[in-house]
Amino acid sequence: FRHLVELGHRRIGFICENIRNPAYADRRNAFRALVGESGLERECVFEFTDAASRFEEVVPGFVRCQPRPTAIMSACDGLGVRLIEALQAAGFRVPDDVSVTGFDGRDKTRWCKPALTSWCVDWRAMGRTAVHQLVAMIQGKVQATRTLIGGRLLDQGSVGKPPAA
Repeated sequence: FRHLVELGHRRIGFICENIRNPAYADRRNAFRALVGESGLERECVFEFTDAASRFEEVVPGFVRCQPRPTAIMSACDGLGVRLIEALQAAGFRVPDDVSVTGFDGRDKTRWCKPALTSWCVDWRAMGRTAVHQLVAMIQGKVQATRTLIGGRLLDQGSVGKPPAA
């Protein structure tokens, strides 16, 4: 998110497959919090939170959006790849007309051209943390908690400066 704002994006959308998935709900809530912190206007936010069952409506929804987002953040890489392909099929150029990001940093980020820029989760740190929490819970030392895990930006070409207005 911050990378998009630093590039000059002020109209940023969010898309996820199923908002009932707790991980996607967390990502959407984080997106909303960052929108609020950054001072971006709420009416510039495009959200599509049920893309799994109605993906064919995503691009038309994006096209109808006024003002149209200059960037769309996807809650997962697979959806981001599908979004790039759908936008391109509709005549949009990624990242010239719209930037697209994903989340996970998995191999599927390279399944499209340009490759999907993604937040690459530190999967090893996540595994270590999960094991330590599980052992502590089994020993009765700790109750289930949520822990933020770091990562890094994997910039692969699907993000650029916003198009000139």
